[in-house]
Amino acid sequence: CFLLQSTCAFQSSSPSSIRPSTVRLHSSVSSVVSVGEDAARDVASMDMWATNVGIQRDGCDLTATYEDDGFGGMVEDWSIVASQPISAGSPVLFVPADAILSSGMIRNELYTFLSSAEASLTDLGMEKDIPLFALFVKVLAEYERGEMSPYYYWLNSLPRKFNNGAAFTYSCFECLLPYAAQLAEAERDLFSKFR
Repeated sequence: CFLLQSTCAFQSSSPSSIRPSTVRLHSSVSSVVSVGEDAARDVASMDMWATNVGIQRDGCDLTATYEDDGFGGMVEDWSIVASQPISAGSPVLFVPADAILSSGMIRNELYTFLSSAEASLTDLGMEKDIPLFALFVKVLAEYERGEMSPYYYWLNSLPRKFNNGAAFTYSCFECLLPYAAQLAEAERDLFSKFR
């Protein structure tokens, strides 16, 4: 908490660590996160998981909004909305270090698995993309672990459909203005190199 001394609304508790004791990149778990576009997002379980790992929010509620998707269906979106007046500069969310996926932590945790890939990325002149690659690998590894992943409930709450450059088809790029198309194609190219 970044407030002065004891004026913090959040309690700094030590929840049980969510870090796995061993790292395995391959799993035989049959209960995995469904990534189908129509799979339901389980946000309620993620909210309970967040509380259990020590994530705290002050004066905010998790709120769903629904919009027409343009194809006769509805798109569900989630956000945190203030439930009371909040002063400018006030913290609204406290996330313990153990619950944060940072590229530095991941690179230390998965060094044995990532070192040769990082060397290849360096050879391709992609040093600046190594932290993103580490996050990419970690999220995929946690998806593969399914219910065995300490991040399962978070992963199972994420959207299944994305409208970013990595998800675009080449036809989509043709519909964009040139600069937007260039940025979207660069994003798609970057993620294709991570394969």
